[in-house]
Amino acid sequence: MYDEQNEQLAQALVGLGATVAKAIESDKMAGASNMPTGLVVDTLHALGQQLPDAERAARLQAVRDAARSVSDCTGVAAEWFDGAIVQGSLKADLYGAARRIARVASSRGAGHRSVGTWLCRALAAIASQGNDDAEERLSEAPSIMAVLERA
Repeated sequence: MYDEQNEQLAQALVGLGATVAKAIESDKMAGASNMPTGLVVDTLHALGQQLPDAERAARLQAVRDAARSVSDCTGVAAEWFDGAIVQGSLKADLYGAARRIARVASSRGAGHRSVGTWLCRALAAIASQGNDDAEERLSEAPSIMAVLERA
């Protein structure tokens, strides 16, 4: 589920999700245009594949730039995640659910603000201490998936 070759990109994406979630929580993420939903969906989906080095590097730069941009636009500090998503953990299960949701969202169009918000909050839950947020997001995953599949 978790590709070690893409670890740095996955960590940057978790940081972007945490940055966006923090901006949403502080009510500073006013417009949907500020939310990098497409980038989050596409990158989560791409992490399930073997990426050529050049594509991985370009995606990594885009994710880091998006975190900085969200930070600059909203005034919240950019979050950076340097932990590991441990296979067999609740957070790895959440990461897998987020990737499945991103795969379906990618095939249906990435413009859904509610899906993007959920994905960013799920990524933030991976970065957070403890498992409470991860448990909550994981419990929401089946209903998010059901909505996407009906769309």
